[in-house]
Amino acid sequence: MDSFSFLIVTGTPDNTEFGIDFLAINITEQFRGVKFIPQGPHFVYSSSKDHFGNPSTSRSGFLHYYKGGEILVKEWNAKNEELQDRTRGDVELEKQRIKENIKDLDRFLAMYEFENIGKWKSLTSLITEDAVQRLSPPCKIIRNSVEFKSCTDENRPRGKPEAPIRNVRIRSTDDEAMYLPKMEVIAETQPQYSKLPERYNQFSSPAEKTFNNIDTVNLIDKLFTEITTPSNLLEELQFCFIVYLCCLSIDSLAHWRQILSLLCNSEQAVEKYRTFYLQFINVIKHQLPEIPIEFIEQNSTNTIYLDIKNLLRNLIINGITEPSELLQKHLDDTISWTFEDLLEEDPEDLPQIVDLSS
Repeated sequence: MDSFSFLIVTGTPDNTEFGIDFLAINITEQFRGVKFIPQGPHFVYSSSKDHFGNPSTSRSGFLHYYKGGEILVKEWNAKNEELQDRTRGDVELEKQRIKENIKDLDRFLAMYEFENIGKWKSLTSLITEDAVQRLSPPCKIIRNSVEFKSCTDENRPRGKPEAPIRNVRIRSTDDEAMYLPKMEVIAETQPQYSKLPERYNQFSSPAEKTFNNIDTVNLIDKLFTEITTPSNLLEELQFCFIVYLCCLSIDSLAHWRQILSLLCNSEQAVEKYRTFYLQFINVIKHQLPEIPIEFIEQNSTNTIYLDIKNLLRNLIINGITEPSELLQKHLDDTISWTFEDLLEEDPEDLPQIVDLSS
């Protein structure tokens, strides 16, 4: 019993969608929480439904690192329609009373789903309690999209004052920006992800732009100097992928995609950070079979497939052949991706010969 944890929830309306990891249920008035939660990180989410059983709010939740024998208490916030920390009464005293009377609550608690525990542990193997604290939003509630502050009158778009509205023509993105509100993210609602370096900006030289498009090693070096350790980036890679899976967060999926692209497209970084890349391979091995179905198709427009192909090529060039072959086999078995002629140059990358005589 001491190796498992309990989640107690109060005040949740009937027919609310409730989930923990891969388990999703519509709760009834007798529902009081979940029992026998294994130690480690687990994502809890909820979503209100209308009278017809359709979601009326987007998912929101939290990632919590459960310790053995822990009792976590949450209550329903009717205004925001989401679970939040317990605010009523003496929480520690309440936990003690729950612990003493846990057998009486047993029939009101859903059993944690152990059928997919192996998959869940593979997807969260590097997420520590520190990582949960470091990457979660300051408000501790993770929503499927970041929130923005209301636009003040000062920031409302007005365009060029001298131009009559009926004669306005948007000729460039600069002109377009004048007619859009200046939106500001509410920082407390945003996961604390690393700021990833851009491949180039307005101050980049032509040589830097060209090199960064060919090999991202300089960007990876820059990122590794800004985070505590490279392993923190792998924790973040798992964290944002889990937030996407459980909370359907497009923002977190986009962040995962950016990290993947950065790490896959550097031959020099594979040589320089060999141990890191062996860990990286093991992380994405479990993630790729879980990506959205629209990214599964193997073709020349699937950028995830192309990035993985570049990664496999960079691994082979640097002599990391066996892990590359194992990853190829795993992806063939799980999502039917195959990779041929990895060391051949892509025709689009070959120099073009232009005949100037005609």
